This record gives sequence, structure tokens and C-alpha cells, in this order.
Amino acid sequence: MRKKSLLLTVLILLTCIVLQAQEERHSFSLKQAKEYARENSYLLKNSKADIEVAKKKVWETTAQGLPQANIEGSYTYMPNVPDIVKSFTPEGVEPTLWGASMDIKVTQLLFSGAYIVGVQASKTYRNITTLLEKKNVDDVIESVINSYVLVLIAEENKSILETTYKNLSRILVEVTAMNKEGFVEDTDVDQLQLTVTNIESSLSMLNRQLELANRLLKFQIGMDMASELKLTDSLNDLIVSSNLETMSNMNFDVQSNISYKLADNQEKISHLSLKLSKTEFLPTIAAFYNHNENFNDKAFNMNPADLLGFSVSIPIFSSGQRIAKVGQARIAYEKAKTDKIQATQGLFLEYEQSRTNYLTSLDKYKNSRVSMKLSEKIYNKTTIKYKEGVSSSLDLTQTQNQYLQAQSDYYGSVLDLFKNKNKLDKIIIKH
Repeated sequence: MRKKSLLLTVLILLTCIVLQAQEERHSFSLKQAKEYARENSYLLKNSKADIEVAKKKVWETTAQGLPQANIEGSYTYMPNVPDIVKSFTPEGVEPTLWGASMDIKVTQLLFSGAYIVGVQASKTYRNITTLLEKKNVDDVIESVINSYVLVLIAEENKSILETTYKNLSRILVEVTAMNKEGFVEDTDVDQLQLTVTNIESSLSMLNRQLELANRLLKFQIGMDMASELKLTDSLNDLIVSSNLETMSNMNFDVQSNISYKLADNQEKISHLSLKLSKTEFLPTIAAFYNHNENFNDKAFNMNPADLLGFSVSIPIFSSGQRIAKVGQARIAYEKAKTDKIQATQGLFLEYEQSRTNYLTSLDKYKNSRVSMKLSEKIYNKTTIKYKEGVSSSLDLTQTQNQYLQAQSDYYGSVLDLFKNKNKLDKIIIKH
């Protein structure tokens, strides 16, 4: 019975370990990777927290204009009664040694220019925080796409290189055997051995790059480094679904751009700052109600039980300080307007540069794809000729290096294409 119980316990533990391991495996398409990043990216988590802070800041500012209530209590005790109090105390009556009271005060702001502008400014601040969160989303999604493509490129590159390595290793074995029989020279064997060694070194380096690219993608989407990540999209699927030819024809609406909206809101903030400095010339008006509750009827108390009133604060003279503040705020506002114009023109220039870079990378991609297919065709034919004894080992090595270089150029062009596409996407995307 004990052995059965122990075996059952071990099986349960093993099942839990397997289930836990399964939970730490993730298979993501690019779409799923982007969705995961939206929820788990470290940067976006902080951005969401900033939005919540901004919302509470708006309410904090708004609440300043709503009714405010305070309760204040006091208790006093006189161990020694002053003579003046004794003189006012009727004969035969003991002076009151203690007193306790409570004041309830309610205030309501009726007019304050600073309050009105403050509410407007806090809402604009919330808008800026929301825009920054959207900008961070765009940045994270751009990074995720680039890293996802980078992993796919490394995986495909590794697959091709492994196939090439296996084929050449097989040829090397055959050539070595032929060399022992005297059919080929030592230089042919050495040349192939050198090529195989170089490819083996390249594979080791590529494995390290693949691991690093995989870790980078995990970091960008907010996944634990110990988790296993498998990508389900293929590189060709992403290329086909990317609408490469239509990207360059999309219109650019500068007012829908995040950077433009941020500059526009910064101008609004500067304008509100100017309005705020002007409100220092305006009065502040408030109403108040005060109730005093005395808990010792015998205690001397001259405070009325209920009091209702208004308070007005009117600024009169500040030796030019307020005028100087208005002047500074006006200059800052003019600078903000200039910054907005500069940002607008800069975005048009950035759009043209990004569009040009994208079209250039698209042409480069098309050419490199053709070159890779041609070099692969030449390499395969040369391999056949070499096995038939028609081509030399030098010819095989040269065509093989040409093929690997064309392959490297192709994948480099794919990565550049997606990077430039993502930049262009981020500029023309509408928010």
C-alpha cells in the first residue's frame, strides 16, 4: 500500500510538472504576439498606469471647485483660573474649568479664474498622456514586428545553412574517399574541408544570434525569459500579407499623426499657461457656512452657533510681478506655436524620406530575391557537375559562397523592407 501511495504521489507531481511546463510554452502568430505585447509589455503597463494617474489628477483638480467640508474639535482645561475670569463669574458660582467645542465648516468656490484654467489644463494633460500611451503602443508594435521578422529570418537562414552543411559534408566524405583512391587531388579535399569548417562556424554564430533574437522578442512582448516561444507565422506568409505594393500609395494626413497631436496639445498647454497667468488679475470668490457646537453650557463662548458668509480676494498690487509672468507665458506660447509649425513640416519631410526609403528597400528586396534564386540554381547545377567530375572544387566553392552571399543579401533586404515599412506605417497610421 505504501509503495502504491508513493507511486501515485510521484505520478501526480510529474503530471503537475508537465502541465506547468506546458503552460510556459507559447505559440504565437505575429498578430498574437502583438496582442500579448499590448497586455504585457513593461513599457505599456507603465503607460496605462500614467493614464490612471492623469485621470485621478483631473478629478483632483475638479474637486477643488466642489463643496469642501471640515470638522475641527477642541478641548480646553484650566488648572488655574485667572483672576479676570473670577471677576466675571457671579458670586456663588464656580468658574468653569473646561470647555469643549466642535466647528463644522463648509466652503464652496464660486469664482476662480485659476480653477477654471486648471480644470482645462488637467484635461489637456490627460489627453497628452493618452497620446503618449498610443505612441508607446506604436513603438512597441514596431519593435515586435521587427523582432518577429528577425527571428524568422534567423530560423530560415539556419535551415538553409544546415542543408548546405549536410550536402557539403556528404560531398566531402565522397571526395575524401576518392582522394584515397587517387582520383582527386589533396587541394580539392582541403578546399571542401575549409568550406565545411566555415559553414560550421557560421552555424554556431547563427545559433547564438537566433537565441538572442528570440530573447529580444520575449523582452519586447513582456514574456518571461524562461518560457518557450514558438513562432507560427512563416516569413513568406508575412511578406504576402503585408500589401507591399500598396503601401507607397497611401495618403498622409499630418493631423492624424501622433507627433502632430502631441505638438498641438503642447501648444494648448502653453496657451492655458498664458490664460492662467492672466487670471492672477482676477478676484477669487467663495461662500462658507460655519456651525459651532459648544458641549459645555456653562463655558463662556462668544462664537455664534451658525455663520453664513462670503469671502472675496482681490489682487491689487504686485510691483509688476504678475505682468512679468504674463509676458513670459506669452513668449512660451509663441514658441509652442513655432514648435508646432516645425513639427508639421518635419513630419512631411519624415514622410517623404520614409516613403523613399521604403520604395528603395522594396526594389532591393525584389532584386535580391531574383538574385538568390539564380545563385541557388547555379549552385545546384555546379554541385551536380562537381559530382560528375565536370567542375572543380574551386568552382563549387565559388558558387556556394555566391549563393550564401545572395542568401544573406536577400534576408538583409527583407529585414530592411519590414523596418522601413513599419516606419512608414507608424507615420501614416491614423489616431
